[in-house]
Amino acid sequence: MLAAREQRAAAFEHEPAPHQEFDRDADISPPSSSNVEGDVSRTEREISLGAVAAVGLLPGVAPGLRAGLDLHPRRGPTFKVEVDYFWDQDASYDAAAGTRFSMAWAGLSVCPLHATIVKTRLVACIAAEAGALRFRSYETSSSAPELRWLALSSVGLSASHPIGGRWALMASGSVFVPWVRDTFEIHDGGRTTELFRMAGLGAGLDLSMGWRF
Repeated sequence: MLAAREQRAAAFEHEPAPHQEFDRDADISPPSSSNVEGDVSRTEREISLGAVAAVGLLPGVAPGLRAGLDLHPRRGPTFKVEVDYFWDQDASYDAAAGTRFSMAWAGLSVCPLHATIVKTRLVACIAAEAGALRFRSYETSSSAPELRWLALSSVGLSASHPIGGRWALMASGSVFVPWVRDTFEIHDGGRTTELFRMAGLGAGLDLSMGWRF
């Protein structure tokens, strides 16, 4: 028995090993980490253009135009850059005289809270805006246009929903807090009349079309 086992062991040792071939040109290196991280670190961008309306910052309900750029990293907060322009709004002194106001600003928002519900992207933001308020009196002794610098802080909530291809419908609402509440008055014959005073809190709504890339 012992001799038979030794013969079988010797025969196994002399059997040729299975033949294996390797393609020298084959890439057997592990996947590059940069390819994996590329999708994670990619930032989606979204440009938008639409209508905006605000109350409390100009007389009445001020309509305007908004253009924006949103940056949505895969990780971390969303960032928004926006430019708003509000058309002329009148504050009347009497049937003929008054002052016409318009306003423009640029703002930067940081949006630390975000969620997606049924393809609708929701973000909550805090922002700072800086710009200028332009006013010009008419039918008065002084009709030269003047500028007054403007600074605000705001909080807001915005939503973006895809409507086909790269297009999206965007809507947002914001509450504004002006750093300085400007008051505008007319002095006539020793009498002072307040035309308009900026509210301590303002509000704005906008509806825009966006394009994602």
